[in-house]
Amino acid sequence: MSKKGDKHHIEELKEMIQEKKPDEPVEKVLVKFCERHGVSMDTCRVYYKRLVKEGKVE
Repeated sequence: MSKKGDKHHIEELKEMIQEKKPDEPVEKVLVKFCERHGVSMDTCRVYYKRLVKEGKVE
């Protein structure tokens, strides 16, 4: 996957996490994202950890 594609996916994942219900676990959002984009859970977790590290999501 290209860096540009990664950046787009990470941005979309950030928006999905920010829009989730307060009581909805992040894992559920990751599963939806993985299914939508055909990527592995490992890839989703890498994206998520990057967002957390950069302080863009909690």
